[in-house]
Amino acid sequence: MEEIIKTGTVTVGYETSWGDRVRLAVCADRYERGGALALLALDATDPGDEDEYLELWCSLTVNLPGDPVASAWCAGAGHVVLDANNVPAVLVEALVGAGVVELAGRSVRSGFCSYPLAGVPQDVLERLRGYEETVRALASRAG
Repeated sequence: MEEIIKTGTVTVGYETSWGDRVRLAVCADRYERGGALALLALDATDPGDEDEYLELWCSLTVNLPGDPVASAWCAGAGHVVLDANNVPAVLVEALVGAGVVELAGRSVRSGFCSYPLAGVPQDVLERLRGYEETVRALASRAG
């Protein structure tokens, strides 16, 4: 699991559809409504880029507290609903390949979208930090 660096911060690299290589730091939060685990991605590509470094890249998950299947799934430790509507498939593949999430093989529908259910492995869950702690760890590492 080379994507987890020594600071304990969980990171993953992937190539965008524009051909740019980016490194994203994954941090954890909780949704206000329902309390489900939320995963956010911060741009950890270039510590020298004062405008973009550690800025929010995207929310990796979606909150569906009104869906009984999603609510039941998210009640489990480390269980999330991936935002496949807004997160590129190649990033989902990178998260799976790096061992950051494991797809459950099931999904839920909301509107016209299908959202895969996934779990964060316990060892990764233990390394995930909140936004502020993730930013502090990466900023101190950058210099």
